[in-house]
This record gives sequence, C-alpha cells and structure tokens, in this order.
Amino acid sequence: DQFVLALIAATGRDRNEVVSGGLFGNSGVALERRNDLIWTWAGPRLTMNASAYAVNTGRVDTGSVNPASRNDNTRQRGYAGGLGWRLTPLTTVNASGSRTMSKDTVTLVRSDLKSLTFGLTSQLGARTTGVLSTRYSVLNGATESYRETALTGSLSLRF
Repeated sequence: DQFVLALIAATGRDRNEVVSGGLFGNSGVALERRNDLIWTWAGPRLTMNASAYAVNTGRVDTGSVNPASRNDNTRQRGYAGGLGWRLTPLTTVNASGSRTMSKDTVTLVRSDLKSLTFGLTSQLGARTTGVLSTRYSVLNGATESYRETALTGSLSLRF
C-alpha cells in the first residue's frame, strides 16, 4: 500500500484523483467497423483458402490527448491466401501469403506489410510431429521499414 502511494506521489498525482483508463495512460472512445470475406475449400489432398478484410477505426472523443497521437483514426485493409497439399497420409506442404495496408486518416502515415511462408509438416511417430517453415516479410512504413527472412522448426510430442 505504501509503495503504491509513494509511486503515485512520485508521478506528481493526487492520491484522491479519479483515474480513467489507468494511472499512466489516457483512455478514449473509438468506433470500429470491420468487414470480412472468407473462402475455404477442402478436397481429398488439396486445401485452399482466401480472405480479405477492411477495418475503419475512428476516435469518437478527444479526451485529454490529440486524437492523431493516439493512432485511433486508422483504416486497415488486407488479404491473405493459402494452399496446402497432402503428399502422403502423414506429410503436408503448404504455402501462404498475406498483405496488410494501414493508414492513419489524420496524419496520413501509411504502412504496408507483405509476407510469404512455405512449410512442411510431418507426423514422425505415433505421438510426434515435426514442422519446418520459412518466411519472408517486408514492411514498408513511413517511420520504419525492414525485411525479415526466417527459418523455423519445431518438434512436438503429445503425452
């Protein structure tokens, strides 16, 4: 109790202050609208899927901060697709790709994330599964950009 009171005093706050949304942050009300479109097909060996979405978020109130600094006024669009092929009853290969585009509707800052993944999954034993996958991603943003190449593997054992 004394530690929390000392922490509040150290931040220059009054211990009887009414807090909305947390002591160290500001809260606000945002309205979000989301639309999704999803398609999937599963055959004996081949599985395909595709999806697209759109999200619009807008700050309803200004609270005590500038709405643009809260990044609550955004428009996000994206799509993804994937294929899976069963090579044997125990082994499957898959490929997938996605793209997500975001834009702040106040500051007009944009970002664009693209990703491509290939994978191999195999049941190695009665209770053992192995997964090997590779991924390539590119983020183009106004403040940050990067490229990532990853190779991941996992081995799982069910008890």
